[in-house]
Amino acid sequence: VLRENLHGLEIDNRCVELAAFALALAAWGYPEAGGFRPLPELNVACCGFPISAKKEEWLALAGDNNNLRMALEELYKQFKDAPVLGSLINPEIGLAKGSLFEIKWAEVGPLLTKALSDEKNDEKTEMGVVAQGISKAAEILSAKYHLISTNVPYLTRSKQTKSLMDYCDRHYGFSKNELGYVFAERLLKSLSNSGVLAIVQPQNMLYMARYKKFREFMLFTYQWKIVARLGPRAFETISGEVVNVGLFIIERSEKVQGNIVHGLDVSEYEEPSKKANALQKNNIKSANQKAILEAPDFVFSFEGGDTIHSLLEKYAECYQGLRTGDANRFVKNIWELERIVQNWDFFQTSSDSSAGFFSGYTRAILWEGGSGELHEYARNNRSRLHDMHESGNRSWNRKGVAIGQITIRPTGYLGNKYDNPIAVITPYDQDNLEAIWCFLTDDSYANAVKEINRGLYVTNAALLKVPFDLKHWQKVTAEKYPNGLPKPYSDDPTHWIFHGHPAQSDESL
Repeated sequence: VLRENLHGLEIDNRCVELAAFALALAAWGYPEAGGFRPLPELNVACCGFPISAKKEEWLALAGDNNNLRMALEELYKQFKDAPVLGSLINPEIGLAKGSLFEIKWAEVGPLLTKALSDEKNDEKTEMGVVAQGISKAAEILSAKYHLISTNVPYLTRSKQTKSLMDYCDRHYGFSKNELGYVFAERLLKSLSNSGVLAIVQPQNMLYMARYKKFREFMLFTYQWKIVARLGPRAFETISGEVVNVGLFIIERSEKVQGNIVHGLDVSEYEEPSKKANALQKNNIKSANQKAILEAPDFVFSFEGGDTIHSLLEKYAECYQGLRTGDANRFVKNIWELERIVQNWDFFQTSSDSSAGFFSGYTRAILWEGGSGELHEYARNNRSRLHDMHESGNRSWNRKGVAIGQITIRPTGYLGNKYDNPIAVITPYDQDNLEAIWCFLTDDSYANAVKEINRGLYVTNAALLKVPFDLKHWQKVTAEKYPNGLPKPYSDDPTHWIFHGHPAQSDESL
């Protein structure tokens, strides 16, 4: 097992030492294996060693061996950024491809040992030890494997160093927006045919628009076997909502036709131990990979089965609300104003969970026809408020449904200006408003959004990326609202749609 089956890489040499010690203890403590005894050379190496020596000194290690000299030159070139790139380094693009001489990475170490066998220079010997370690890492990096299992590092493109971004641009165009996905692409290339990758990585690749190309590439190129949505708080050593991850098991096989993806969702559990238990006991769902490939934007879901409906975006559009950096100056509760005069406009805000389908009609904004103090403030502060006004917010003066982008809580939208973080969904054809209203106010809508978007904040575009069966919801509307949608109504005197009847303003009367 130690000689042939287990291989490991780490960017931090201390972790390599700990891994080697753990493997040795496991081997010595294995039942009836002989206890403490000499072990074969372990296939673990550090892929983060920097080469601090000058190139001429480094190449001098080869002596008169021209093949070894060329191998060391390739190592120097590839591992100069090792502390940044680590196991992203791919020796296959160098020595193993297009070489004019016959040599494999596994042969470099013994050649070095032979070249340094009579070396009396301590500094050169120490450099040779580093070179042997790096050649071992290159050997492991260039091999093909039947199974790779890992939890990769996560880092969005905006937080990457320039050298890392440039490297990902050159070699990982599909996955470059997230380091975790770059690692997935890199590791899949290290598999033998029918090899399997088991990887824990961010799960927003399943639905986010920015990962559409990567999602398409992955679904077209490999067989997805298992997707387990772990959600936040999946690690014992990382608390809170820091990472939102999934466990993916993917086979390197291009025969995706007829492949069934299995999986389950344990993101609702608060503790890692409960997630682990649920992974073993909860019911498993299935989805046809071909059906996912046919879904708009390749959005992954276990709910669709083999039936592909149009997305809601075919029938409606969605826009975010206004945001100003000085709300205390430009936004007031309506009861703070004697009346809504010409300079002030109604301003809808987030819905109260206890207020039913008509809520959030509590504020007013100093709009002044779109050319007053607020817009001067927005222009001076480069606020997007001015840009939204100039482009014309297409939700205004139309009816629709306002959705909380954190709570996914729906409420009626009457055409007024509205706050952020709510987004308004308005149908292209107002004749479809009743069917869309029924869908958005049904629990199935929030569940569908959560199925494809597990982030804490749902973008306005994502609110439309759910399957929508117009004919079905038209039938529901006809049964549920034979006389049309309910009229806007509120018993709350702090709402501008308050009915005004004092006998009904207090339920105790």
